Amino acid sequence: MARMRKRRKTDSQRVRIGKVSVYFHHGGWYGYYRESGRPIRTRLSDLKIEALTVAAEIDRSLAQFGRSPHTTQSISIEDLRREFLDDHEQIRHSSLKTLSRYRAATQYVANFAASRRSVKVSEFPAEDFVRYLRQVQVSPNGHPNTSKRPLRDRGLQYILEVTRSLFEYARRRQYLPAHLPNPLSRLRLDQYRVEDRKPVYCFDAESELSFLQAAGRAEFPIFCMLAKTGLRPGEAIHLLIEDLDLSQGWVSIRN
Repeated sequence: MARMRKRRKTDSQRVRIGKVSVYFHHGGWYGYYRESGRPIRTRLSDLKIEALTVAAEIDRSLAQFGRSPHTTQSISIEDLRREFLDDHEQIRHSSLKTLSRYRAATQYVANFAASRRSVKVSEFPAEDFVRYLRQVQVSPNGHPNTSKRPLRDRGLQYILEVTRSLFEYARRRQYLPAHLPNPLSRLRLDQYRVEDRKPVYCFDAESELSFLQAAGRAEFPIFCMLAKTGLRPGEAIHLLIEDLDLSQGWVSIRN
């Protein structure tokens, strides 16, 4: 009789959220669900409300990806890079220049992985990757006969920023364990010192006036608009006639 009462009490503490069954066991709340036909039982939390929240996340992930957010898939660096670039090209519709920059930046990650026997996505050695980039020699203009030099600090920082985005994509696709941080997050890229920045020459008022006076009839409106509005050359190229409001003096940047 006592055993039957205990069973009823346990059943009353069982809650079902979608495909996940949440129940109290040994002082904590556990979850039960099936993933790829395999039964999985895991401890969710000591508190019921937290366990229900985690169970809802698991159920949503099972519905979208067919696996829980705590399950990671094995993938190579090269395949991850290919998916990342394909996502920007086919899903996000990033510009061709953005794709070109991302492809060039992530090529360093692929080369680094190829230089080692085995580099797992979940165990990517961020510090070793920085040391690798410090030793890379590149051609400034991409020509094979140009004398090579080390990466500039700003270029190295950009490669690391793109690599961080690459591993954030891996997290969204559940290629990284949920309990592990982005391997690039601990580098604090915003605090990197840029010591070899290329010098920037800016016109003073007299030089700007002389430059605009020397511009031809077709060149003057373009250079004047770039100088006075801060437009990027790529934005100016994609301007259409309907983007100009001559009566009010406004230019709309749409692309």
